[in-house]
Amino acid sequence: MYGRAGNLIVINGLVACGRSGLIKNLEEKFKTYSIPSAHSLAVKTSPEIYSSKEDFVAKQQYYVELDKKVALMASVALRDHKCVIMDCNYVASLAYDYALFKENKNMEVFKWIIDAYIDAIESLELVIPDLYVFLDVSNEMRKKRSETLPYFDESQRHFDEEFSKNAKYIHDEIMKLTNSLVINYEKEISPERIFAKIEACLRNKAYDYSLERKKIVNFLKSLA
Repeated sequence: MYGRAGNLIVINGLVACGRSGLIKNLEEKFKTYSIPSAHSLAVKTSPEIYSSKEDFVAKQQYYVELDKKVALMASVALRDHKCVIMDCNYVASLAYDYALFKENKNMEVFKWIIDAYIDAIESLELVIPDLYVFLDVSNEMRKKRSETLPYFDESQRHFDEEFSKNAKYIHDEIMKLTNSLVINYEKEISPERIFAKIEACLRNKAYDYSLERKKIVNFLKSLA
């Protein structure tokens, strides 16, 4: 990965938490440089979803490659910009995959996913952020917001209590290993105040990307 001229911030959260709106506001008010989510790149180009194990793995390979692509975009941007913000990262993909695994118990496919992300982290194809921000929003509020999204999921899986709990587990565990900040995005919605909190976290950081990478890999190994 390239050297950094600035800080990389990842804003994560469960579906319809308000990430995109916040990132847009931060970009307009503070001239941050934003990186789109892998999901947004896939909306128009994602291959058809099949039901067989082999085709499901092929679909996951596609999304792993998209996560690598946005990580590379972020790494390149860090050469020239003081503050780069990613609209979620590979952790969001892992959280979704973990929740799916807890739902269908397909360990063979899930183990492939874990191994693929471990390989990408160890080979430096997935960038480690300077700050991991999680927007904490209730299921009820997320469901209400989702009705305005262009990719509204009629299955409502993302808002199922058990599915959401399992997805959030991954975020919670990763945050324990990283420089992180949780924002209650129902009570604290001011971009100015949120950006001030982000800056404070970055000022106080003592960072070792290699150590964090090892901690995340060890956690992922424990899942499989």
